[in-house]
Amino acid sequence: MAGLLSRVKRFFGALWTGSGKSSRALPRGVPLQPFGVRRGSRVWCRYYKDHAGLRVPVETKAAAAARVRWRVYKPVNKDDAHALSYSWKHATPEERAALRRKALESKQIVEVEGHLVQRLIEDPSPRHPGLEVRKLMCIYLDGPGECFLWLRRAEDGTVVGFEVLPPHAVLTTPTEQQPSYQVSYNLFSGAIPETDIIWLKHLDPENPEGRGAGRGLALGDELDTSEAIQTSMKAGFERGPFPDVIVGIKPDEAATLPPESLVEDATKRFQTEHGSPDKAGKPFFVAGDTTATVIQPNNRNMQTLQIEQALRDFMRESYNVNPEIIGKLASSTRATSEEAKYNLAEHAVLPVLDFLRAGFQKFLVPKVDPDALLDFDDPRPQAFERALAAMTAAPNPAFTMNELRKLAGYPADPELEGKRFLPLPGAQPVQDEHPTEPKNPPPPRGPAAD
Repeated sequence: MAGLLSRVKRFFGALWTGSGKSSRALPRGVPLQPFGVRRGSRVWCRYYKDHAGLRVPVETKAAAAARVRWRVYKPVNKDDAHALSYSWKHATPEERAALRRKALESKQIVEVEGHLVQRLIEDPSPRHPGLEVRKLMCIYLDGPGECFLWLRRAEDGTVVGFEVLPPHAVLTTPTEQQPSYQVSYNLFSGAIPETDIIWLKHLDPENPEGRGAGRGLALGDELDTSEAIQTSMKAGFERGPFPDVIVGIKPDEAATLPPESLVEDATKRFQTEHGSPDKAGKPFFVAGDTTATVIQPNNRNMQTLQIEQALRDFMRESYNVNPEIIGKLASSTRATSEEAKYNLAEHAVLPVLDFLRAGFQKFLVPKVDPDALLDFDDPRPQAFERALAAMTAAPNPAFTMNELRKLAGYPADPELEGKRFLPLPGAQPVQDEHPTEPKNPPPPRGPAAD
């Protein structure tokens, strides 16, 4: 019994500490199953291609995120690389900007223009522009919630690019028993090693180890309803949702044919005599009594347009896109239009870029240059009111000239580096060390006014 307990203790001890033959930590010890394509991934991509109400906000957000410039920095001293890398990876965008500014001033890091990681992100594919590839990544992340980057390697194993795979093209994900992805994409169908694919995903709260879950999958009912409304409206304009007129024929008592035959004969005669536009207005005669009922459907009573507009607004708001960004200026002002640009960058673009930076830093950078530090330019624009206030404010020595230029949205001028404005006359009181009585005579005074 003691031998069994000791073996169980050694097994779980190795599983927890990562020691032993398996060398696995406890999270990696959880057995995983291969996860197939999430239902709805391909359907969402088809909706994005065909549905303007979905494509406009998603593409607007993705295009804004794809235009941001990426930058790579390298530590100068190897001894500071580990601590700097840890702080860099786990800092917020504001903290990372302050850390970058401080490290650049103290010469702890240097920017490497044209680094391989930077070239991989800005131009990953020889067949497509880098802007379109980055936009496609953002579209997949906002839709199905995951994107797969198939790394392209040179003969020596160096990563030279990657290709973005549609989520529905990845049939199964890797497991410990089968460390490869099963992919069916265009003319390729086979297994790709786990080390050659970078899997970026938004974790599913129901199963974090499974396939990604994006915002697009939460819009299934709204997309189906919107498509049904558009299909119904199209059919109504093409042939009408209901017949325009219902005609009833009452046969006389001497008729030998059944009523169905009379209706069929009258229908054939009507199509023959009134089947073309040039025969419009021509009278049509039938034998027997007839009744006609006109049907006029009222879309206003059905509130079709209001429901469709509400669905479009809900889908747009789901991606944090203001109406002014997509050209909806019905109740907008100059202030709301300027604020919409900042809201798009703050609440829509910045989270996507921070997610991509964390994924690239964790999975792509170690395959190319483990010491590289990845970052991106702040996508948030300067507020118009703040720039206007900075340009029209009275100069004072509290800020340098270049700081005011940056606040106003202009680049720094090397000739003005470190220079400050002089205080305005009378802005600061001057106290003499030895005040003396005034020696100048007082001004002449005239007679007092009556």
